[in-house]
Amino acid sequence: MNNTDRRFAPVRLAGSVLLSAAVALPAVASAAPPPGQEESRRDLEAKTKLDLSREWAAYGQDRDPEPFADYLDRRFRLRRDVGRGLVMAGGVTFLAGAFALIYGLSDLPDRGRPSKVTGYTLAGITGGLWLVGGILWGINGKRLDKLETAVLGFGGRGRVRLQTAAPILLPRGAGFGVSLAF
Repeated sequence: MNNTDRRFAPVRLAGSVLLSAAVALPAVASAAPPPGQEESRRDLEAKTKLDLSREWAAYGQDRDPEPFADYLDRRFRLRRDVGRGLVMAGGVTFLAGAFALIYGLSDLPDRGRPSKVTGYTLAGITGGLWLVGGILWGINGKRLDKLETAVLGFGGRGRVRLQTAAPILLPRGAGFGVSLAF
């Protein structure tokens, strides 16, 4: 073995390990879901009229022992709740940005510019959080409602829901209230 072969021996070893891992990983990743769940998936797709192929692939990779409907319920609920959290975080950044802008618009010139920049930056972050959170919340909330209607057969479960805000004052509390939906 010459001097060049000795220097590159660790590289060859690492390369062979990576190659063997690359060959073995697709076999692990394409693991089949539990038996009997394929019919459940087709049933849910027919009832909900949703394309569940991505969720089915993730279900097979996760090797989750729970039924596919419960897996979907947990997955859609988690994504919806992440969207809600982003919208709420956007509300916090909105308040912080408003405070920074008001503080920056004061008459004192030495603190005005950094506060304005901070306010505008937080306004941009707020818009991004509200956009992404609203999309996640809306899409996965609708998917969850369709899933609950399909699985339970008579509609969604009883749960607390927020009513939409109205532009005028209403007897229920200025257009914002909490109601139970059964």
